[in-house]
Amino acid sequence: MITGVREQLTSMLQTQPHDGGFTATLAVDASLSIFPDHFASGPILPGVCMIQAVLIAAANASGVKEFRLSSLKTAKMTAPVRPGDVVSIDGTLASLAEGKTMIRAKLTCRDQRCAEFSMTALPLPGGERAGVRGETSTDGRRSLARSALGGLLQSIPSDTARLPPEPSPLPSGEREPEGAQS
Repeated sequence: MITGVREQLTSMLQTQPHDGGFTATLAVDASLSIFPDHFASGPILPGVCMIQAVLIAAANASGVKEFRLSSLKTAKMTAPVRPGDVVSIDGTLASLAEGKTMIRAKLTCRDQRCAEFSMTALPLPGGERAGVRGETSTDGRRSLARSALGGLLQSIPSDTARLPPEPSPLPSGEREPEGAQS
């Protein structure tokens, strides 16, 4: 059975709702399927995975099946999250106009702040699942980078082969310096 990254994150997350928000714990499993692509020699949890974990925890705390990201107001990643880390999430929720929810979250791990996010989200009507609005590669796989934050991680299969490299943002004929990482 193909399991997406979103489902893997859900299985690693424990949420405790409270008045005005939630606390959650994300036990980052080394088997998370995104790690070989981010980065094989020194894996770190991508920011988009942290955002997805916050959305999942907020939905759990709100009694909503799933939240769809409406807008990302702030995103600060201040320390890497590595396989085996346990991330504590302290989140607040506030109802906004048009059915939106403001979600603010502070993430800590190894006794230090690792990220902060502020976002608005909408519950999906009728329990439907958000789709990825990214481009499809020539072999039919969805690219995390190409999907950006559109649908986040719902349909990235855990057993995908390495994703094709992104086209270089450098003008034609220019090369990145040796040892440079993007």
